[in-house]
Amino acid sequence: MMTDVKISAFGRIRGQKINLYTLFNKNGHTVSITNYGATITNWHVPDRYGKWSSIVVGFDNIKDYLNCTFYPGAIIGRYSNFIANAEFLLDGQKYSLSKNYENHHLHGGNCGFDKKIWQLQLLDRSRASITLYHISLDGDEGYPGNVKVWVTYSLGDDNSLSIKYRAQTDKPTVLSLTNHTYFNLVANKDAMLEHSLTVLANTYTPTDRKIPTGELSDVHNTPYDFREHRPIKAPIDKVEVYNVNYVIQKNLSEKLALAATLSHHSSGRTLKVYTTMPGLQLYVNNGGICLETQHFPNAPNHTCFPSPILLPGQEYQHITRYVVS
Repeated sequence: MMTDVKISAFGRIRGQKINLYTLFNKNGHTVSITNYGATITNWHVPDRYGKWSSIVVGFDNIKDYLNCTFYPGAIIGRYSNFIANAEFLLDGQKYSLSKNYENHHLHGGNCGFDKKIWQLQLLDRSRASITLYHISLDGDEGYPGNVKVWVTYSLGDDNSLSIKYRAQTDKPTVLSLTNHTYFNLVANKDAMLEHSLTVLANTYTPTDRKIPTGELSDVHNTPYDFREHRPIKAPIDKVEVYNVNYVIQKNLSEKLALAATLSHHSSGRTLKVYTTMPGLQLYVNNGGICLETQHFPNAPNHTCFPSPILLPGQEYQHITRYVVS
């Protein structure tokens, strides 16, 4: 096998052509990404018995993505997760965002980055890599600034998938990009709770009706304690659904830090998640497990949280790396 990128048609939206870009590494692993939402549609790897299947929840046609409401595999922006009451203050000015979850703003609004048609900027067959590009105009969903965004997907011969995010703005704004892939290492939605998980976090951001309060809470003696590798299903009766943002523990010298390890015993597959971001959202639903690297939810309204503000002249940079074995 050779590293490569192949292009195929994936349908049309509003007269625009939608493509599927499939990355190949030398081990035969493949990752497919469509330019609709810069979305990962599948990631094929072998299990311990040599059986190949996709370890992500996805669809094989554009129609299913258009009708879907749970963001599988998509890039989320401008802001991942919640912004309370769909508003925030920046430099003394109040910005009102679109309300798409009760009275709040969620995952970029009614037409976030997951619903945009991204443009291909770069394709590198020798590195099994593509870069997709999108411009979010000033006022998009209520956000200030014209924001240019680049997302690069690279499939390594070490069986890693790296996602590199870059962005620039011409006005002060807030930005938190993530990928909303649902992982299922056994490719069986009914086996979602058979996975085991480690999250390298001592604290999480507690919520009031899904909105962070601005506090940090210790995971000790809570259902959210995954500091030691254990089955996801063990305390599931104590929580309605796993939907929690963790504060990732990092050494001061670390930029790309190990945040989580997901495994499935019978398939023998393991997934490690590395990130430069301060937060990791664990969301277990829709037949898969999301491990979303991000700024904290509602951080624009909590100055005690790491700042998601992006200023003109700065460049937003964020890397997340998934390694499967």
